[in-house]
Amino acid sequence: MSEILLSYPTAVLVLGMTAALSLFQLLLFDAMAIKLKHPPGYPIESSHKNLLFRLSRAHANTNETMGVMILLFLFAVLSAADPLWVNRLMLAYLVTRVLHMVCYYLAWSTARAVMFSLSIVSLLGLLVVGMLAYFS
Repeated sequence: MSEILLSYPTAVLVLGMTAALSLFQLLLFDAMAIKLKHPPGYPIESSHKNLLFRLSRAHANTNETMGVMILLFLFAVLSAADPLWVNRLMLAYLVTRVLHMVCYYLAWSTARAVMFSLSIVSLLGLLVVGMLAYFS
């Protein structure tokens, strides 16, 4: 591992686990679409009562936040942000994303919103620790 990343082992692991989470969501969606005999290329009914819609939205929402997480991770690392904070915030991001996925799958909308909000808080935390390091 590159020397610059040696202080961020948890954060680097979270990068890989976030990719695995996205892959899991994609495979689960595909398997469920096949099981439910959903024709490829046809729109999915836009209803939170529809499991296939929830699977699709959970995956899309992970993808929507993943790019921001990667950029903020890079900013924090390249700014030499406190590794303890970066590692913890990255782990918080992953945990809240997994819980968000579970809540989405189970149609627990309030809990899902809370997990989404907490994942955004972890991303804001990465921005703050990166800015503090950059300007110190």
